[in-house]
Amino acid sequence: MEPKINKWKPAPSLWMQFTQQQHPELNMSGTLDSWFHFNTRHGPRLRELDILRKVPGNRGTIADSERFEQAAFELLTRGTVEDDREPTPASAPRADRQAA
Repeated sequence: MEPKINKWKPAPSLWMQFTQQQHPELNMSGTLDSWFHFNTRHGPRLRELDILRKVPGNRGTIADSERFEQAAFELLTRGTVEDDREPTPASAPRADRQAA
C-alpha cells in the first residue's frame, strides 16, 4: 500500500476547521494564538504519533487530515490519545525480545 501524501494539510487550517466547524461545542476560538497554545502543549505527542510534522526551515507544521480531528478531540476531552497506527515490521515487537 502506498502512503497518501495528499492527506497532509497546513495544521493551523485544520485547527480552525476543527474548532469552528467540527467541534464548536468545545468553545475553542480557532485563532492562531489558540493553535500556538494547543501545539505547544500537545504538539510533541502528535509528532510522536506522526499526526503532526514540522516543515523544515521554519515553514510551519502540517497535519494528517485523516487523523487530526480524532486525536485533537481525545487530547482536549480526555487528556490523552492512543497510537492508532498499524505496527510496522520495524516497530513490531520481535519474538526474541518478548518476555517468556
